[in-house]
Amino acid sequence: MFSALYLLFMFKLRAGRNWARIVLTVLTAFQMLSVLLVQDTIAGYVSVAADIVGVVLSYTPASNTYLSATAKPTR
Repeated sequence: MFSALYLLFMFKLRAGRNWARIVLTVLTAFQMLSVLLVQDTIAGYVSVAADIVGVVLSYTPASNTYLSATAKPTR
């Protein structure tokens, strides 16, 4: 279920929705806490590391330019 949410918000981010990267940041923070406090496994750490890389990349200047270019105008 958690993976389905990640996929949904990743597609929303690709569609230019800035709010999706904020949601992905929050979900990554929750997953990181879960791995650190409960699921102390190598797979968990690898998953969190990949998520952190994705979140960091979503805040780069190139991503900001992409989101600005693909965002729908507000009414």
